[in-house]
Amino acid sequence: MKAADFDYFAPPDLQEALRILVSRSGETRVMAGGQSLLPLLKARLSSPSAVVDLGRIPGLDRIGLMNGSLRLGAMVRQSRVLESELVATHAPLLARAVRKIGSPAIRNRGTVGGSAAHADPAAEIPAALVALDAVLLATGPAGTREIPARRFYRYAYETDLAPDEILTGIHVPLPTNGQASGASFYEVAIPNHNFALAGAAVRVTFQSGCLQDVRIALCALGPTPLRAREAETLAEGCPPSSDVVERVARAAATIVEPVDDVLASAKYRRSLAPVVVRRAMLEAVADARSREAGIG
Repeated sequence: MKAADFDYFAPPDLQEALRILVSRSGETRVMAGGQSLLPLLKARLSSPSAVVDLGRIPGLDRIGLMNGSLRLGAMVRQSRVLESELVATHAPLLARAVRKIGSPAIRNRGTVGGSAAHADPAAEIPAALVALDAVLLATGPAGTREIPARRFYRYAYETDLAPDEILTGIHVPLPTNGQASGASFYEVAIPNHNFALAGAAVRVTFQSGCLQDVRIALCALGPTPLRAREAETLAEGCPPSSDVVERVARAAATIVEPVDDVLASAKYRRSLAPVVVRRAMLEAVADARSREAGIG
């Protein structure tokens, strides 16, 4: 099957892209890397009247530090995230999430903003952004507004972006306590398949041998990325013992809202929830210890 006919635009700047969004009647889709949109078009699961390609717009592919945050343009390729020393140093959880995505060919074309805006419940990047308390930048005719990741995701494939807005950037706050931190993204997926059956994004920080500033977010276990805040609270101030990790994993699993689909049953996904959290916690703790020892 091939895509239905549509008008294609490749504007040279953001202002022209916004003008097209405002002026077009009917559904208009914005395309970043195309790794999510193009399969939908070919399968006719989406049949927009127009597609606006952001590929020619300058300035949306930058990575930098400013005002206490790591800043990524929406068009930063996923492969660049893996190559970036800034991301490895200041947001290793994001790099670990990206490493789980598809194949090198997909990561070479796919973008951070494209995955974030597509809002697939099984996607890794949205869960990492929720765990990191990231802020997403939505630019429209009235200017740019900041949307916390926890409010950006409304439901499966639904975000807080208005029809005339474009996701232009992502800000990830930098850790402020200066303590050793560790990160992990652990998922269970069907071999050679691009989608997780269950996944957990975890970041932990050590202080005096105890867990601090614990972050846990889940993917593929609900209609949006799920932040396990009660489980995080259980871990705060505790040593990372096996008993504590088990208690946290079981608490995180209580918030999941899985559904049956062609890949797995809701019951099976629910059974995976404590497994992925437990393993992500253990990997994050090991990562923090290695960084604390100066070998990470």
